[in-house]
Amino acid sequence: MWKMTRTVAQQSLDLLFFPSVDSYFFVTKPKHRVVTIHDVIPELYPDLTVLNSGHRFLRRAKVCLALRQAEYVLTGSTFMQEHLQQVFKLPKERIGVVPYGADSTFGLPTKRSDVQRMVSKRHGFTLPYLLYVGDNGPHKNLGVLISSFRRLKQKRLQDTLSLVIISPEDSLPPGINPTCAKDNPGEEEYIYHLGFQPDNDLKALYQGAEALIVPSIMEGFGLPGIEAVSCGTPIIATTESPLPELLGGAVIAVGPKNEQDIEMAMISLLEEQGLAQQLRHSAIALSEKFRWSNSAEQLIKLFRLWVS
Repeated sequence: MWKMTRTVAQQSLDLLFFPSVDSYFFVTKPKHRVVTIHDVIPELYPDLTVLNSGHRFLRRAKVCLALRQAEYVLTGSTFMQEHLQQVFKLPKERIGVVPYGADSTFGLPTKRSDVQRMVSKRHGFTLPYLLYVGDNGPHKNLGVLISSFRRLKQKRLQDTLSLVIISPEDSLPPGINPTCAKDNPGEEEYIYHLGFQPDNDLKALYQGAEALIVPSIMEGFGLPGIEAVSCGTPIIATTESPLPELLGGAVIAVGPKNEQDIEMAMISLLEEQGLAQQLRHSAIALSEKFRWSNSAEQLIKLFRLWVS
């Protein structure tokens, strides 16, 4: 770490940018320093996110050092800007907001029905399907989503609706079989766990889904939601995230701690055709808004403003 400090001190820089507070280290120059804090989940929910006491101490130390030294803080939404103000007592003018973006890989399907048949055949799940993308840290609330889906299936016994989970193989909640598939009858029928998917395959899964569900207790940004909308897919998202603010008419917002709220949102999306069409049209309208190229342009403008 001291080697990095010395190396930076030897450079002639106008501004030093840390893309994450986790990468921050002590610096003596340049004057203009910017650090990104993506979220305050470790501060608000330490028992759910930073389980190791040593890691918790290191996080606090890095954040304290960064906030003492950095001239400006960057984050991805006004939702998180407000939380940074509250948690760290930062003035609003010290926090810059630049929304994150989806990779150019993610885009609208040529014909959605063809994509649906293709992903169903490739992965072996039934149509239609709801999608979850992410890990299973305790704050991600995947267990509540699965419970809500089970409640829904009990009311729609003849329905072929599936829940497709894209997450690391070692990250499922206890009691969920990672090989859940239609040919494994029993309680977990229609719950499919696919593990990691490369971007091209993930794009097709987004495109064919009825909705992406983001049930987290809290999200700093919710990048899968941006990727899904870039593919024209609506979102059911927690109110404790920037997604309702950023994506507006493409989102059904739900309280993250209420299984019934999540279940009712799924029912509304599946049974109210007018609502489903409206959400999808809104998603399609937003499909090109959140791109990394746009984020880069906004970031450069902020840097120039802060240096001037």
